[in-house]
Amino acid sequence: MKTLIRWTWLPLFLFTCITPRVSAQQFSPTEDLNMTPEKTTEVLKTHWTVLRDLTAEYFKSVEQRGEFETTEEFNLRSLREREAYSAKVEAHIKEHKINKRMFGVLLKARLASYDANTGVYNIACDTSVEFPYDIPNLITTIAPNGFVGLTDTTRGGYRMSKLYLTFDPVFNWTVDRKIAMDAKASEGSLFFKFRFVLDLSQRNIMDKAIIRVLPVDIQLVDQNQRRFFWKQNLR
Repeated sequence: MKTLIRWTWLPLFLFTCITPRVSAQQFSPTEDLNMTPEKTTEVLKTHWTVLRDLTAEYFKSVEQRGEFETTEEFNLRSLREREAYSAKVEAHIKEHKINKRMFGVLLKARLASYDANTGVYNIACDTSVEFPYDIPNLITTIAPNGFVGLTDTTRGGYRMSKLYLTFDPVFNWTVDRKIAMDAKASEGSLFFKFRFVLDLSQRNIMDKAIIRVLPVDIQLVDQNQRRFFWKQNLR
């Protein structure tokens, strides 16, 4: 279970100097993509499909040595095919500016209960994001962190992967009562926001391609007021 440092109200100048990261700060809505889980799935599937097709084409081209091809010739051809494959992937990355984009997916927060004696707010999240499932030559991974994970599951008889918040079963937010009351007033527009970047590069491909989800941070945000109540860096 996740427990954070307790918040208290401090004089404004002291709060600004000492704890700027945990105050209810303003953020720019243009700094990343504020996507719904459905939109995130759509974007990921688009890039996954391109990578799947390029990878399948690459592996087919080098699956075996030609009848009239020496081993040395095959190895040289395999190297050229790998370089060509990598260049096609890099072209896709550049075309869609994937290496310069930060993705932000919004997951609805559910305020369970606040304990005024301990100052702990229990917050749940019942939302997950469907990710493309793993296939033999293409998988998706997420860098280790304490808040977000990927898991394989089955729904309606179909395989799928999903990104979810790894609370067990709720997030324990230690917070000042006044801020807790502000969060309660914003409950309808309160979301966990997971920000990440995608690494699609395949320069060192071996037996499979890998889509790497690289976490940046997770926030508890009020989307209507454009502010966040809590933030944890995940890099």
